[in-house]
Amino acid sequence: MKLKTFLYDAFSSKRFGGNVAGIVILEEDLKDSELQHLAAEINAPTTGFVRMLGKGEYEVRFFSPTSEMDMCG
Repeated sequence: MKLKTFLYDAFSSKRFGGNVAGIVILEEDLKDSELQHLAAEINAPTTGFVRMLGKGEYEVRFFSPTSEMDMCG
């Protein structure tokens, strides 16, 4: 499986500043355990998983390397 994965410098106006965040674009629904494993593998403080639900409608879930976060940002 190939996933579009990015690292983003959050809360910064300059490159390599702020807090690093992982971003993963999902084209299919993955199990919670798979999302958690990916977040641990990326090892950023927070990784956001973005999945398109419909036209202009998205689901975003956030994970730390150890657990899902109810809220982020």
